[in-house]
Amino acid sequence: MLSQNEMHKHTGKLDIAQKINNYITYLMTINLLTFILGIITYGDKYLFREYAFSYLGGIRTINGNPNTTSFLIFSLGMISCGVICFYLSRLLNGENELELEKTKHYLFQACCVGYFNSPLQQHIQKYAVFGLILIMKLAIMESVKVYQKSKEQF
Repeated sequence: MLSQNEMHKHTGKLDIAQKINNYITYLMTINLLTFILGIITYGDKYLFREYAFSYLGGIRTINGNPNTTSFLIFSLGMISCGVICFYLSRLLNGENELELEKTKHYLFQACCVGYFNSPLQQHIQKYAVFGLILIMKLAIMESVKVYQKSKEQF
């Protein structure tokens, strides 16, 4: 049977896990909305196969037409995602009992840097951000398995 202190500690970890899950959901939603709204408001016809996503963040299109609305949506979306990644890294900083938690903390920090660099129209950050999100998702899935195994023991 769990003591009162152990139950409180267990409940606190559940609260943090729920917050992390919510923020990752917000992160993915903002990413999708940023790209969809950016494509809709792009100054020219956006050619999905030919143009990079970073073109959505340009002040002008490739043809020289103004792209202010798409630029604002793209920049706001990237900065919002960067703030969420920073907050997630801070949430995980206090949970350093496992090596996996430290890894997720550093991955979210790297992802945050990628989001803040995204409005600068450099292509490598976007690929790094999506790669890091994939790696983080796999790490989170692994930590959920570890958590479920420990929960079954109690």
